[in-house]
Amino acid sequence: MIAEGEGGRMEDYPFIVIVPGICLFLTVFSFNLLGEKVQSRWDPRSAKL
Repeated sequence: MIAEGEGGRMEDYPFIVIVPGICLFLTVFSFNLLGEKVQSRWDPRSAKL
C-alpha cells in the first residue's frame, strides 16, 4: 500500500502513503513496547534483590 504512492500519486493523494505508514509505525512500536515489558518481567538478570 505504501508503494502505491510512487509515481507522483503522493502529491495528489497523500493519505495513500500516510495512513498505511502510521499503521505500520504503530504496529512496530506496540510490538517493541510489548517486548520490553515481557523482557523486564521474565529476564532473570533484571530481578530486584
